[in-house]
Amino acid sequence: MSSNDSSGISRDETLIITASQDGRARVYDFAELPCPELHRYFAEGFRGVIRGGRVLTVPTTDAYWATMRRFLGFLDSFNTAPASMAELKPTQLHEYAANQRGARSAESVGLDLQRLCRVLGAIPYGVLDPSVGEFVRHPARLAPCRSALSTTPAYSVTEFAALLEAARKDVDAVQRRITACEQQLTVFRAAPPYPPAGVESYADLEEHTAIAQGAVLDAAARTGKIPRSLHGTALATLAQGLFLGGSELAPLLVLAGALTGLRSSEIISLPARHAVDDQAVTIAVDDARARRTHAVRWPLHGAQDSRLHHPGDFYLMLHQLTARGREFTGSPVIWSVWRGGKPAAPSFSSTSALLTAWARRHGLTSDSGEPLTVRLNAIRATVRRRQG
Repeated sequence: MSSNDSSGISRDETLIITASQDGRARVYDFAELPCPELHRYFAEGFRGVIRGGRVLTVPTTDAYWATMRRFLGFLDSFNTAPASMAELKPTQLHEYAANQRGARSAESVGLDLQRLCRVLGAIPYGVLDPSVGEFVRHPARLAPCRSALSTTPAYSVTEFAALLEAARKDVDAVQRRITACEQQLTVFRAAPPYPPAGVESYADLEEHTAIAQGAVLDAAARTGKIPRSLHGTALATLAQGLFLGGSELAPLLVLAGALTGLRSSEIISLPARHAVDDQAVTIAVDDARARRTHAVRWPLHGAQDSRLHHPGDFYLMLHQLTARGREFTGSPVIWSVWRGGKPAAPSFSSTSALLTAWARRHGLTSDSGEPLTVRLNAIRATVRRRQG
């Protein structure tokens, strides 16, 4: 039996389960979003986009979901949000576009507006105000001009060097921590000791003992969870060390962009599946713009510091760092983090905010002395300028 929310909309109308071509399922629940009066129509538009064949991968459907969440959140910030789709006006679309330009890159805003217009364009005819329908058919009227999209600013030599130095330092520390935890786990599993006499369980041992540490690492590796009794303790912190933390995504994204030169959409959808021979690693990169995949082959160097300087060695290191998390998420995408007390697929709805916050922690500045804004498209522009 279907249930209704406070706006009288059937729960079945606003709960969407998608299945991508790779067989992955995803649930999108509009009940979590603001402006409930509009949920039914955005859900219809979302279904229309999916059925239209535009959405082929989970990262792409996630991008559409993030766009709708941002737009509905923006409408909800008005003193009087639209009570129906008919009340949505071109002014609100213009204000949303301007609001996004202040926080994100021109390229990101342009793609966001294209997704929004595709969803609105899939809403049944006659629901939207005709003036809004005109913008939906021509999203370029809302998006930044093409010249702005093609002139993404690049970093100076000094800025880029500082960016890479900070990223390499952080990634090296992450790799060393996870390797140390894996080694400690291996030692424990080779000959798991019993708790000493008089101790009922590993949880009763002092946190600093190797036995207790090995036991909690083993539990985390097997279950993807930390015993509730250990939350907030040094043992819980140790066990989480087998997995990437959410804030640790930033330096990895920076290095991924700098070493591969891929677009941001390609980086966040890097596949875990790959082929390795003696000389190179090959993966199929998802190109959302062209709606296709293309093979990328990166040479392998094998030296100790190659993982921080060459794309093939970096990719294999990233694959290893996220392996534990992917055992539980089952995601074909390489990324996995520890979030909400368990391994999970990360949200990439605001990479610029994540990267810029990371740069602030490192005190990175521009040549003019201002805090450095970090964006994947600017990293790509820098790489491309160096290459040609």
